[in-house]
Amino acid sequence: MVSTLLTHIGTLATQNEALGEISDAAVYITDNVVQWVGKSEDCAQYSPADVEINCEGLIILPGLINTHNHMYGSLTRCLGQEQGLFDWIGACNKVKQHFTSHDAHVAAKLTMAELILSGCTTSVDHMFHFPNDVRIDDTIRAAKDIGIRLHAARGTQSVANPVTPACLLEDEESALRDMRRVIEEHHDASKFAMVRVALAPTILFLVSPGMWEKTAQLAAEYPAVGLHCHFCETSADAQRIQASHGVSPHDFLSQRGWNTPRVWCAHCCKVDEAAIAHFGKHQMGVATCPSSSCRLGNGILPLRSLLDKGVNVGIGTDGPASNDACNLLLELRLATYLQRVQGKPDALTAREALRMGTAVGAAVLNRTDIGQIAPGFAADIVGWRTAVPAFCGVEDEVAALVFCSPGLGSVDLSIINGKVIIKDGKFVHMDLQKLMAEHHQCAARLRALAVA
Repeated sequence: MVSTLLTHIGTLATQNEALGEISDAAVYITDNVVQWVGKSEDCAQYSPADVEINCEGLIILPGLINTHNHMYGSLTRCLGQEQGLFDWIGACNKVKQHFTSHDAHVAAKLTMAELILSGCTTSVDHMFHFPNDVRIDDTIRAAKDIGIRLHAARGTQSVANPVTPACLLEDEESALRDMRRVIEEHHDASKFAMVRVALAPTILFLVSPGMWEKTAQLAAEYPAVGLHCHFCETSADAQRIQASHGVSPHDFLSQRGWNTPRVWCAHCCKVDEAAIAHFGKHQMGVATCPSSSCRLGNGILPLRSLLDKGVNVGIGTDGPASNDACNLLLELRLATYLQRVQGKPDALTAREALRMGTAVGAAVLNRTDIGQIAPGFAADIVGWRTAVPAFCGVEDEVAALVFCSPGLGSVDLSIINGKVIIKDGKFVHMDLQKLMAEHHQCAARLRALAVA
């Protein structure tokens, strides 16, 4: 058993209702689990520990939770800069059709590194295109390499459309067989799991109606396997389902078994009051991705309405291709401001936003073991140094994590599942420069293939 003691934490925002926010705090960890939280003056019984870290000058949070991402998108940044959703997808697909397993692994690992530097310790990866030898195993391998907690959302697309090359489409029965393989080989339903699996067809009309029912049935065979999709990202999404099937998008899913707490849906910019009530009734979650929605002109999530109906809404970066960055604090800031810009400066508070990125994000993923720094929770802990210009003049350091996030820089400390991943702002066991060079090589080769 390895013991770790964090002492003299400047400000600890536990995201636990009973513990609250503590100054000059300490946290005691054994292996990968938090055992005790309190004031530094009360931690003598836990010292000496095997590892002791003086956290003076740090503000510490539970690790942030990214509820929606497409990690290999780091190879297709800044494409389709003035295009809407489907034209932008087409621009990315011209490159994506050339991806190999090596490209997907390197891209996922680079995205994970960027996320970890921004304070993320748990992330979803929604992968639904598998050209050449690409498999979701490439992302899972990257997560194990770098040490991030992963929810691998094995998706699929089967219905042809003008912007998707045939090599990116899948036979649905083959996809279902591989989904079962991924669950059997990689899914861990136990507490503190580092890899869990979700089943994640992409968009309501880009797989057959039967595929939604079959994925719900498959997920139900296994504990803690999630269900994930894009939902009402644009007005056209809802209109197309209504025209084709004569029902609303939420009823379309509900009729096919997608109406349980296993389900969380990304974007939801165009959900109406009936859909919001449906999500609340069935305890379905939402992943909002504000930068992506703004970049593609899709609209603003009715976040306040969802929260007021008891819907758990987590934060997502979306893929680095539609966001062009992977920084969860920036997403929380933008989510806050998009609610306020509609004329209500109290529409979302900084602390509500931080809970979206931590405890509520955990609930979206149906996790009761992450998202808080409290006894019995996983030791996923991140900290920023406050001796930077962005914190100057700040009275409320917790709120500053949201309001001042553009100037905060990378985390100074990241602990994931009890292991120190970043210390003094640097990766402990990974050569970031080497990874970046490898990523540049993959991107250059893919760009050349895309224009050939």
